[in-house]
Amino acid sequence: MKKKIREIIKWFIYLFRLNGFFFKRDFYSIKYLKGRGLEIGALNRPLFVKKNVSVDYVDKITREEALRYFKDDNISINVEPTIIDDGFVLGKVDDRSYDFLIANHVLEHSSNFFQTIVNWSRVLKIGGVLYLVVPIADMCFDRGRKITGLEHFIDDYGLVKNGNTKEFKIRNRDHWREMFTISEPNNRIQKGLEPITYPAGLLEKLIDEKVESDEDTHFHTFSNDSFRRAVEYFISEIDRGFEIAAYDRNKDELICILRKTRYDGRNG
Repeated sequence: MKKKIREIIKWFIYLFRLNGFFFKRDFYSIKYLKGRGLEIGALNRPLFVKKNVSVDYVDKITREEALRYFKDDNISINVEPTIIDDGFVLGKVDDRSYDFLIANHVLEHSSNFFQTIVNWSRVLKIGGVLYLVVPIADMCFDRGRKITGLEHFIDDYGLVKNGNTKEFKIRNRDHWREMFTISEPNNRIQKGLEPITYPAGLLEKLIDEKVESDEDTHFHTFSNDSFRRAVEYFISEIDRGFEIAAYDRNKDELICILRKTRYDGRNG
């Protein structure tokens, strides 16, 4: 009887969370995530998973390094990465070794959207799941920026695949310019700070430095329609081994669940 009561309480908690920000995240986690998986860049907000589900955490820096990096942002870093690696590449992760991969607010930081998903696909088993969440640009500090179109993602992917990294980097200048002139001022205003205005010469110098560095930023921006189109293109033209298991809006973000139904010979 006590066990049954505990189960009922547990489900009431889940129902309570239905009305909060994490409701849909939790719901899709409970429904689709099984076995052992990866989460990229969890930092202070790892996704909730069921007790019988295990997660290895991937980040490019240790928890101690993250605490120093984010010391001025007033956030607590709860996750100690299991694997220190480039989360966009996963060079240290074996092929077909995981049941799922979680990427909450990660894809907007990737300069090569399609290639990143190809890399993530490589580490999934058949039946594996990509759990993808991106912010809606008009509802975060990216509001005012141009929404990244499907053609841009296609061109990025093609340029790098064909070895034209110079042109690819040149294209990233526009993303950094938007970051400095739109996203960063919006973010500072949200925090109650005065926005910084850069003189033209200094702005171009900063952009030059960022383009040549390996730093990430919000390279790309999404609307409901643009993200859906990009995902549909990926599963129809780049890796036909996936299907869309779920697609949903969660307040100021979009959730997409991709299930790997077979191996596509082109991408593993």
